[in-house]
Amino acid sequence: MRQIDGNCKCTENIKDGVQIGYTFHTCCPSCQAIKDVSVRPYDLFKYRNGVYIHDAFPYLSRMEREALMTGFCDSCWNKNIAVTELPEMSFKERLFNRVLIRYYGLRLKLHAMKCKLLRIDIS
Repeated sequence: MRQIDGNCKCTENIKDGVQIGYTFHTCCPSCQAIKDVSVRPYDLFKYRNGVYIHDAFPYLSRMEREALMTGFCDSCWNKNIAVTELPEMSFKERLFNRVLIRYYGLRLKLHAMKCKLLRIDIS
């Protein structure tokens, strides 16, 4: 379940009688730190209707979006969840990986076309 859908409190931001946004008060499940994230009403509507969070709220930072999705604060995310960086590959290694991906991708496409022509169900 997304943090924004029930695990945090929300307040409406109203200025001069007009709604200007919502503020979500998220609580980190690991350290119980509180983070406030403000969003615009139409962007929240887009997000609730299936738009990816980074497209619906482009003005939020990566960690603000993470707080809305999972509730984790920046330090707990980096400590417990974040994946360490992969080692840097040389140009030859990257090129070799691309060739392999294209080769096997092409082989899979040819296999699928062959099965389709022979009317073999591959699913």
